[in-house]
Amino acid sequence: SIHNMSSDAIVSCLKDIGCQQKDIDCFLDSYQKKDINKQILILKRMRCHLLEITHQYQKKVDCLDYILCQIKNNKCKK
Repeated sequence: SIHNMSSDAIVSCLKDIGCQQKDIDCFLDSYQKKDINKQILILKRMRCHLLEITHQYQKKVDCLDYILCQIKNNKCKK
């Protein structure tokens, strides 16, 4: 449970996933106030942000795969 974690451990996890300091401060404030709804809101917002970044990188990988496929297909036709 997150309530068994130290503040340092929580901060470390939030930094590892790329949270900005203002979001970390906001999360810690809601954690100290035991405002679970706010904690969930902050974490869901961060999750959406990470998914957006993941999708951007996936599009880049798809483009790379397309180019690789085109190169391989062209190589086989020669």
